[in-house]
Amino acid sequence: MTAARRQPNGHTLIAGVNLAGITGVVVLELDANDKEVHRAIFPGDYVRLIRQTNNGTYLMCCNDRIREGSRDGKYLREFPVEGFYHAWKGLRLPNGNLIVTAGYGAFVVELYANGKIVRKFGGKEQVPAEVNPFFYAMFQLLSNGHIVLANWQGHGPGFGQSGIQLLEFNIEGEIVWSWSKADLISSLQGVLVLDGLDTTKLHDERNGLMEPVS
Repeated sequence: MTAARRQPNGHTLIAGVNLAGITGVVVLELDANDKEVHRAIFPGDYVRLIRQTNNGTYLMCCNDRIREGSRDGKYLREFPVEGFYHAWKGLRLPNGNLIVTAGYGAFVVELYANGKIVRKFGGKEQVPAEVNPFFYAMFQLLSNGHIVLANWQGHGPGFGQSGIQLLEFNIEGEIVWSWSKADLISSLQGVLVLDGLDTTKLHDERNGLMEPVS
C-alpha cells in the first residue's frame, strides 16, 4: 500500500500495486469496518501517492509520469515528464494546472492542463549546493502560493547531515525558508503544515489547498 485517504463519510481509500491479490494498480474503498465497497483496477506496475480531484478522479504518480484515472478504472490522461523517476505526489491547482514532485528527479514541475511544462524549479542547478536535492517527496501548497516540501535523503539512519530536508519555495521558485536538524532526524519524506488548519475537521487537497471537506 502506497497511499491512504480518509473520506468525509468515514470510508478510506487505499492504493497500491497488486493489493488484495488483484494484479495492477488497485484503488480500494473500505467502509468504517474495513469492508470493501468499491474497487478500481488500472493497468500498471507502479504507483505512489494518489490525490482526489474535486470532480472525483484520481491523480496518480506512476514512476515516470502522472496519470488521471476515473473511479471505474480508466486512465483519462497521462503526462510523462523527462526526469521523473519514482514521481511522488501531484495536485491540481485552482487554475487547472498540475504541480508534481519528481521523486529521484529532485525537482518540482508545474504542468498546464494539456501536460505542457509551465515551469520547473528546485533542481540541483537552481538551489545552493548545501540543499543537496536528492528525492523530492511529499509537499503542501500554502494559501500564499508557496510550496513546502520534503527533500528526502535516503533509507535508514545517518542522513541528518545530508542536505536540507524541509524547503519552502515562493511562487518564483526561490527558497524562502528551510529546516534541518541532524541530531533529531535522519531523513524526512512527509510534511504537513498545520498552521491555519482546524484540526478538528477532515482536510483534503482536492482543489490544491489543504481545506476542510464534508
